[in-house]
Amino acid sequence: CPHKFLLLYYPNTHFQKQIEALSRRIRVQFTSMKQWITYAASASLLLGILWSFLLGRSIVKPVETLSNMARGLAEGQYDQRIEIESQDAIGELAKSFNEMAWAVQGSQEELENLNLGLEKKVTQKTEAIQNLLDHTHQGFLSFDSVFRIQPQFSQECIQIFGKRIFPGAHAAELLFSHVKEREDFEIWMANAFQEK
Repeated sequence: CPHKFLLLYYPNTHFQKQIEALSRRIRVQFTSMKQWITYAASASLLLGILWSFLLGRSIVKPVETLSNMARGLAEGQYDQRIEIESQDAIGELAKSFNEMAWAVQGSQEELENLNLGLEKKVTQKTEAIQNLLDHTHQGFLSFDSVFRIQPQFSQECIQIFGKRIFPGAHAAELLFSHVKEREDFEIWMANAFQEK
């Protein structure tokens, strides 16, 4: 024979009130906890955005400084250096830039000194050649490819031609006083030195 059960329910109002009160407290705590989690998540999000912004600035600002310094170095401002504020990759990059700037500045100063030395030697050699030309008692006069008088000529040429010689003037002006003679000379010289 199958067993039969009978369930009787007796409403206990005191017990029911305790369950309802407990349920209300759980709902209030759950709502409070939900608000706290929302506030914490919002604060974490804001702190994350602020931290990202500050971190971005700590990377972007040194890179911009490095870029500006490199541009200045390219424009000839060889005395620029970057102040190294960190020991990270940006600090290492700044240190490498400073080493490069020192090397470029040293090389530039060395080149300038070499140029000054070369200019001095060229001046000395030019003076020596001019001295030699002036003391040979011969007329030495040189022209470029379009018959313009070059700056180096002997003082004897002034006596030979009987007038002042102007570097850059056309040789025909020195040799001939009439325009027609100058034109004929220019045509003759052009034909004589024309490549065939």
